Amino acid sequence: MSNTLGRTQLYSNNQPRPVAAQSLKQPVERNTDSGEAGQLKVLFLGEKGSGPEWFEGVRRACGDQHVVSVLDPQKPIAEQFVGIDCVVDQGGSVGTHQMMDAAQQNGVKFWQILGTGLDHVDVSYLLNCNFQIANCPGKYSAIALAEHAMFLMLYLTKQFPATQEEFPRRRRAGLVLGELFGKTLGLVGFGASGQELARRA
Repeated sequence: MSNTLGRTQLYSNNQPRPVAAQSLKQPVERNTDSGEAGQLKVLFLGEKGSGPEWFEGVRRACGDQHVVSVLDPQKPIAEQFVGIDCVVDQGGSVGTHQMMDAAQQNGVKFWQILGTGLDHVDVSYLLNCNFQIANCPGKYSAIALAEHAMFLMLYLTKQFPATQEEFPRRRRAGLVLGELFGKTLGLVGFGASGQELARRA
């Protein structure tokens, strides 16, 4: 979590081609309602049920220089965007059009997607609000995804649910378990996650 807002990909209406950026480390135009010079006010949109470690990871990544707060869905939405410079949207699935409109009306300039893909994000709406948008492609979750894919392959090959049922009964002869050895793994796409999976396979 310490590198939650590490290397990102940046998109904006003025830069139709993606360019590499360092989130919250490159210049972001400050909201005139913000606090001290050089200080950014960041609003974290957390997914329902997510643990506090996500917010703490964002807070650590922003450092002591910036002020990070958490959106409270039980309170009026619009007033929570007053004075905010940057929004961090966990997974890219928390931000709604209502939130984006409130952010635009209050002068927010930067919308960080705390996730890799953008296929589930209304990028056009965000760009029409004149936000700079960034996500976290590449190494953000490549190892975790690769390890989970290996787990799922073993889960199915070793018939995990069936073995869990048979184990307490001390019955082993009824199951013929498969092996991954000698099998060919087909990868559709060879990005960061695919490469990490290939290394482990």
